[in-house]
Amino acid sequence: MSLKTYWEKIYQGRDAKPMAELAAVCCPQAPHVYNRMFDAFQRRTVLRLLDVVRPLYGKVILDLGCGFGRWTRLLRAQGVSVIGVDHALVPLVRNRVLDLRAPFAQMKLPDLCVRDQSVDGVVSVTVLQHLPHIEQRLTIRELQRCVRPGGFVLLLEHTGGHEGTNGDLLATTFPNPPSRWIEMFVHHGFSLLESRPCLVLPIFRVYWRVRATLRRYLWVRPATMVKRGTPDVPTVQGVYGRLNFLAYALLTPPSYLLERLIEAVPHLKDWMSQRLPVPQRGFLFRREGK
Repeated sequence: MSLKTYWEKIYQGRDAKPMAELAAVCCPQAPHVYNRMFDAFQRRTVLRLLDVVRPLYGKVILDLGCGFGRWTRLLRAQGVSVIGVDHALVPLVRNRVLDLRAPFAQMKLPDLCVRDQSVDGVVSVTVLQHLPHIEQRLTIRELQRCVRPGGFVLLLEHTGGHEGTNGDLLATTFPNPPSRWIEMFVHHGFSLLESRPCLVLPIFRVYWRVRATLRRYLWVRPATMVKRGTPDVPTVQGVYGRLNFLAYALLTPPSYLLERLIEAVPHLKDWMSQRLPVPQRGFLFRREGK
């Protein structure tokens, strides 16, 4: 199944309400409260990185992989002109129906039908991680072409491996460690302005370790999802899937409170992220050159 077909099927049958929107772009097989936690900390990370490049008013920003317009709405609230692009047609049609006051276009990465040096910045949240590694590099080269010198790319992506993080990564996810994300952008003419961890998830780390141990001794199949109809679209089924769903729902509230506490202590989140593989991390790059 191609990546375009996968996302069309993920979006198919979902509307632009918050619950369906977050299920499509965060963790399709997780409870809504877990996705809301991820959304909250993703927003905090994005806004803090945007603070570095303010003022934003009047700038032209490319929302890469806009989906149902979650980041388009946030950027519009900052007073910028947004261009939303996605290779899935379903959310783009609904965005136009909802009139989010931004142009939307269907494009397939790594090719962007955008003029050279025509945008002031790019916001890409959990998009490049769904491209094979060679296409990630090709897309970064395209971003270097599209962004004006002195412009920026705000990236928030998965930085953990398939083992040792959450064990629930889909076959369509290709994460990189932070050093590799940075290396790819620096190689294509960007410099790193700032990097911030999104979530540390200490409670879920304990749960994932316990769950992995139970899998080994109980011979439970490793997937938390059952492929229904197509080989890649996740759904929650079976006793194991439902128990895992319940565990996520119960562990999310205390995990959210602990994350806020960690964030409130100066430098604690950065210190923990240096010693633990953080599942997601935000990066802010400046486009160098003329």
